Amino acid sequence: MPAVAAGTRVFFASNLRDNALLMPHYITQMLFTVTSLRAGSAFVSIYESGSKDGTGAWLHLFEALLTILDVPNKIETGGTERPDGEDRIHHLAHMRNLATKKMRQGPKGELPQWHADRLVFINDVYFCARDTVRLLGHVSADLACSMDFLQWKDPPSTVDVYPYGVDGPPLSVVTDPTQLQFYDVWVARDVEGKPLSNTQPYVHHSYSLDRLRRGLPFPVSCCWNGMLSINAEPFRLGYEFRAGSKGECRESETSVMCKDFLRMGYSDFIVDPGVRLAYHPADARLLYNSKVDVPVTSWAEVAAAPAIDPDFAPRKFRMTCCNMADDGSDDVNFFKCRPLPEVFTRMPAAALAA
Repeated sequence: MPAVAAGTRVFFASNLRDNALLMPHYITQMLFTVTSLRAGSAFVSIYESGSKDGTGAWLHLFEALLTILDVPNKIETGGTERPDGEDRIHHLAHMRNLATKKMRQGPKGELPQWHADRLVFINDVYFCARDTVRLLGHVSADLACSMDFLQWKDPPSTVDVYPYGVDGPPLSVVTDPTQLQFYDVWVARDVEGKPLSNTQPYVHHSYSLDRLRRGLPFPVSCCWNGMLSINAEPFRLGYEFRAGSKGECRESETSVMCKDFLRMGYSDFIVDPGVRLAYHPADARLLYNSKVDVPVTSWAEVAAAPAIDPDFAPRKFRMTCCNMADDGSDDVNFFKCRPLPEVFTRMPAAALAA
């Protein structure tokens, strides 16, 4: 695993709800992670709300352990639940902002309460400490994302490569019901702004696909995928998660973040297929028994391979929007995915090297 650069300060954040089953694993791996870093270089922030199980009790234990280890933390339990009728994305953006509050510049320019170089946001996933350290090894990336997987309970019975139309996430038939599928197609976009697919080959951009097939990090124009390491600079300057404004795509607050970052000049986004996560224990066991047809590369192999060549990514591109359904539900209308009219610009290689 890579050594986290000396002096790097890392802010770990999570939003949790009804995750009691996950908590023993989550706490163990978080403790392995923060104790692998230099003393004083990690902060843990968790905002929990709406749990009906023992998540809050587990988090109180975690808070006590972090305090004993002298790891600064802010763990809030019993937080704000989503009010009836509130837009889901507005609520999720608010939850993420509460979890990252201490690393963000205040509305009147107040300095962050805790200076961070990287933000590692972890969803309710099964991960290993080495996964977080590996993502932190991508020091120059503005976003360095994992890949998240789950089992598809109802695979299609016929070959249907584009069931959502030509602009929706590509899909191929699943012949093995135990084969895991890539999850976060609502957010993940390749370097051309097109959705990744749930199944092989996952990404269709030729340069990216070549790297993926070799188990190497590949460039994207947006990702979240369960866990990621983020350049903390935008947050130190006051960036907040948000839902799309009127006239923007009705999409995830994480998709909006990608576009906001691109508009601000942060465009070095990558996915490292060597970091793989699952949302359920059974899926995690399958994941670590190689039920994903992508090579697992060591960090030494990644370091020895050619770096990502930004010249293979288009300088200008449009992002595909997959709106939430118009019926007031939290569903996504993948049947009406369309490229947005806005043209995004990726920083040229010369500027990245400057």
